[in-house]
Amino acid sequence: MCESGSKAVPTSKAHDVAYVLMRGLRSAFLRSILALALIITVAGLLPSASAVALVQFGTATNFPAGGNYVGAMVVADFNSDGKLDITVARGDGLNLILGTGSGAMVSYINSPLLTFNSTAIAIGDFNNDGKLDIVEADNYSTRILLGEGTGNLFLITNRNDYSVYPAAVAVGDFNGDGKTDLAIANIGNPSGRGVAIGFGRNDGTFGPSTNYTLPNEPRDIRVGDIDGDGKPDLVISLQSYYSANSNSVCILPNKGDGTFGTPQYHAWSAKDAHTSLELGDFNGDGKLDIAVLNYNSRSVTIRLNTGSGILGAPNDYYMGFSFPPTSIASSDFNRDGIIDLIVRGGALARILLGNGDGSFTIGSQMSAPSDSGSHGAVGVGDFNGDGLPDIALVNYSGNSIAIMLNQTLPTLQITPMAGYNQISWLGSLGVGYSLEYTTNPLAQTGWQTFPYPAVQIGNQKAVADWTTGEQKFYRLIKL
Repeated sequence: MCESGSKAVPTSKAHDVAYVLMRGLRSAFLRSILALALIITVAGLLPSASAVALVQFGTATNFPAGGNYVGAMVVADFNSDGKLDITVARGDGLNLILGTGSGAMVSYINSPLLTFNSTAIAIGDFNNDGKLDIVEADNYSTRILLGEGTGNLFLITNRNDYSVYPAAVAVGDFNGDGKTDLAIANIGNPSGRGVAIGFGRNDGTFGPSTNYTLPNEPRDIRVGDIDGDGKPDLVISLQSYYSANSNSVCILPNKGDGTFGTPQYHAWSAKDAHTSLELGDFNGDGKLDIAVLNYNSRSVTIRLNTGSGILGAPNDYYMGFSFPPTSIASSDFNRDGIIDLIVRGGALARILLGNGDGSFTIGSQMSAPSDSGSHGAVGVGDFNGDGLPDIALVNYSGNSIAIMLNQTLPTLQITPMAGYNQISWLGSLGVGYSLEYTTNPLAQTGWQTFPYPAVQIGNQKAVADWTTGEQKFYRLIKL
């Protein structure tokens, strides 16, 4: 069992029993026995309502991805069965790995392509048929593969005027015509260094490229409204370590007519190779903030968006990886309504749990399979249908995809009140749990269902119990 945070969690019956709490224990000896058994959390040590809830994942299970040199991935339902699938870009094509909905992946569908160093991949509806399509870019070509909603992909476009050693590709409607466009971040050599824009025609094809030159090599690209004008801007992380130019992130503001304004450059904490980035509202103010990975510094830098595209001061989080961090993704892993981050580098990964104010709590290191070095080597999705976001990781050396299921348990909290205690847990994690109590936690039997149903208070489920009478211990048990 992998966990993030500093507190011990139950390891036996981890799927069935959440934290057991106690109040009023008189015996220090009994307290020590229970602590060693790893079945309790003392009420006085519980996190407050504003504290970060722990997140834990099961061990990685590998599923064959087919072929060699598995690079980047995208997660989506490609065969319209309501279950998440994964498409991976390989050295010799694309493979679609189908999800079962139970956390397992089954046989893959191969789309053979003559590719060279394929690490840029994204999804969108390029022919307006309501079905997911794929854009894939390698060192010399950009390809559009149309999906028919059954998992089959058909190559219709192979362009060589978009890709010049692409680092990443993103999609969005950049000119407001209701058609999906492309933005490809090209490393160049140095000719072609910058961003190539291709405007969609709604039939899977794209018009001639429009190019925006950048002073540094781009490493990743995201689409989001940074300046709050309702138009999708482009955010590009840059390679600034080996250049006199200290620019680390470039924002291309969208004018709304298919053109972009003067590039806005932002220096980060240090010159570095900024391998990947992620956008998200990290402090809940309705503005998109930016998280960037720093290759040599082995860190993540957060910069909050203060409005109109103005970025606040950088805040760095050191990952402690032996190898540089290369991939980042976001989700609400503990279902507390706050965006969290996952970062991987080499054979390690960490969860950064959002505190809601733009800061993060760094979780414990988790073992991960070997990294492809691509920024698309981590994906997030609910692969087993339990409402919790799981993790998918490219296993480069094993030519497979590793799935780590989210096994986060609801944490019970006790709030003392006049004459009684309120016992509560996060409702979104507590689905399918029953609250039980006992007066003797050392007994093998004797746990009883709490006699009164929980009520919903905000995002919490809560019950009340009198403080008079016998000492009681509580637990949530999975039905």
